[in-house]
Parts: sequence; C-alpha cells; structure tokens
Amino acid sequence: MFNAAAPARLVAMGDEHLSATLRWLVQSGELRKQVDCLHPPTEAGNAAYWRSRWEMDNRRDFAIILGDGRHVGNCGLCDIDGARGKAQLWIYLGDSHGRGYGVAAVDRLLSFAFLELGLNRIYLRVVASNPRARDFYLRRGFVEEGVFRQDTRQEEKFVDSIAMSMLASEYRPGVSGHAGGI
Repeated sequence: MFNAAAPARLVAMGDEHLSATLRWLVQSGELRKQVDCLHPPTEAGNAAYWRSRWEMDNRRDFAIILGDGRHVGNCGLCDIDGARGKAQLWIYLGDSHGRGYGVAAVDRLLSFAFLELGLNRIYLRVVASNPRARDFYLRRGFVEEGVFRQDTRQEEKFVDSIAMSMLASEYRPGVSGHAGGI
C-alpha cells in the first residue's frame, strides 16, 4: 500500500543519487537481471554511465525520493522522440518494494509524458523472466505488443523480452490513485 505519510516525488537524477544506485546494482543480482544489467557495475563505470546519459537531449532521468528524503529508486523516459510522439519508460526500485512507490512513479511519468510532453505512445521492454513486472504494467494499463525472441542473456541462457506500450488515448490519469505531475 502506498504510504501517504511519505509520498514519492521525482527529482532530476544527479551525482547525489549515484551511491545508492551503485549499491542496489552491486548487491542485488536479481535487480540486475530485472533491468538487464549483465555485470555488477564499478563505481567509476556507474558514474560514467549515468553522467553520459544525463547529457543526452532525448531522455529524462529521475530519482524517486520519499517525503523523508530517502532515495528508493530511479525511473525515467529515454529515446524521447517528440516528432514521432513516443518514448521508452524505465524504472527500478532499490529496496522499497510493495509500498506503492513504483505505482506513484510510473503514474507521474505517464502524466509527464502524455500531459506535459504531449507524447502519443509510451513503450517498454520487460525481460520475460520478470513476470511481476509484466503483471505490474498490465495493471497500469499497458498492452502487450509482442515478444523480442532471445533478446538478452541471463546466466548464459538467452531470454525473451516482452514489448508493451500505452497510447495517449488509453491513458487514464489517476487510474491507480496516485495521479500527479513530476
């Protein structure tokens, strides 16, 4: 259940979010599988990765911050293409699962994408070995579009990914009870 006493808000990612991000990816092999990260990052590699992304004009990366200041995850839009009206959504939580923070963050991202950026299509890719994520996105109103066969590797085996999307015409603000902008 979402904790109303500590609402999640999205703030632009910066250097102050790198240590928690690194800790989550180094400590959790399961998280690395879920986000399709093949190897634990190094401190220098993590910093270089994020700093290079923050310089890109076609993405917006956010830290998920609770009311008490705790950084509990990251999310954003990448491959933003205003001319074609689309972007790819991504999200992961570090260590605060099942409390509604992911729901709130995705709702805020969808509001930002559809209502502020005026996009028509938000898409994402879910590794097939992560059925909880697939179910999460289905509950948010995303539709399965197809399968990327043998899209990535996990533990030396090829794994499919599921393509999902939501169109602006399918978007229902506040459908999960956590509407609001960034």
